[in-house]
Amino acid sequence: MLQRFGRAISRPVALEFHIPTCEPSPSYRQLHNSTRKETEDSRDDDPRSAYERSVESLNIDHDSKTVTTAVGTLPLSPLMDPSFHEARDRFSKTKPKQAQRPKDKFRRQLERNPYVRMLADSVRSCDVTGTALPKFFMQRFKLVQHPTTDTTWWMPQDLESKVPKEGEETQPVTELPGPSAYTLNSRLFLQEFVKQKGVYSSSPKKLLRATDSGSGRLASSLNEARWREDMDRYLLETMRKRVYEGLLHAAHMAEQGGEDGRPRKYVTKVESWEVVNELKHRQCVLFFGPPEGASFNPTMASVPSPISTMAIKGSKFGAKLAVHDMRAVMGKEYLARLRQESELLRDGSLYLLRGQATMRLHMLIWKLQGYFAGWEDSVGEVNYKDDATPQQTENPTATLDQHETSAQREPDLQLEEGWESSLDDDLERAEDLRD
Repeated sequence: MLQRFGRAISRPVALEFHIPTCEPSPSYRQLHNSTRKETEDSRDDDPRSAYERSVESLNIDHDSKTVTTAVGTLPLSPLMDPSFHEARDRFSKTKPKQAQRPKDKFRRQLERNPYVRMLADSVRSCDVTGTALPKFFMQRFKLVQHPTTDTTWWMPQDLESKVPKEGEETQPVTELPGPSAYTLNSRLFLQEFVKQKGVYSSSPKKLLRATDSGSGRLASSLNEARWREDMDRYLLETMRKRVYEGLLHAAHMAEQGGEDGRPRKYVTKVESWEVVNELKHRQCVLFFGPPEGASFNPTMASVPSPISTMAIKGSKFGAKLAVHDMRAVMGKEYLARLRQESELLRDGSLYLLRGQATMRLHMLIWKLQGYFAGWEDSVGEVNYKDDATPQQTENPTATLDQHETSAQREPDLQLEEGWESSLDDDLERAEDLRD
């Protein structure tokens, strides 16, 4: 009895000796989670699929579609057939990325063409006339609330500055909420909105009326929305300011170079019209006119008309180059500021806009040119000839002085002779290249 009692007493002592701590042992869930995490980590590093990892330890003959087991050779199950898994996972895998550059040269040139991008834009209808055009040839407006008076105004969109300031990063342009209204991109058309007895005097009240938003939840806001009396002038100044900022930024990049120190030939000064044929990556030609106090230069005697194109000899793509008279496009004030703030633009008469990076600037200049087309005050600074090709004048200085007496003369906008046959030739060339 004593012996049994002594053994019974010694048992707790033995337990205390073998278990010095009371920490709980890991549970089954903890062990399972840790094992699963290790398995997932190994899967992330393993490029093989789940099927390949599962059949790694099995002896499978893919040619005869059999598997060797302890009981002998057995036919391969369809679920273990690699052709089955390949067919099932064919459309679940990530598709390879398309090449950045199309192999076809015609398609590459098509993507770089600014006129193609203008025409390929989304089609919108004018809320006043119902004319359907690509969105690039329209002016977009939205309702904006005045921060102090809480009144609602129509304000143009897509004209925000995209040129970064010194020491600041370019901020992404935030889109204002709400639907948009579209009108034709014409200064003459917008001026009719404010005439007392004009054909389109009540046009601002028609904006957004034909949409579901205009006839429903925005009806009260549209009734109180105001239209600026000087909207046509405001749009002209805003677009000129954006062209001024973009052209000045491109000129500074050409003067100073990029971050790597390499020059950026976005704006190139040319001495004559013939030099344009020798340069590559052409966007458009900018005619600034002779600087103040400059002597007569016979090579720069050609003065472009309001709508001018320049023929490029020996060029399969881009055989026609747009020529913009910046005296009419920018006006005296902005043209003087460009010459004053840029050393490159200070003493030149003819410049070439180059490179793919200047395509949006070229498109904005084109849109500005079309905005005031036919407006008599916009061409008052230049005395144009009737022909649509650059003409030689005996004294360009006398031509520039003559415009002061004929500032109200409206230019004749004419196309080049044979433009229909040229268009047919371009279309035939495009079809040949596509085939």
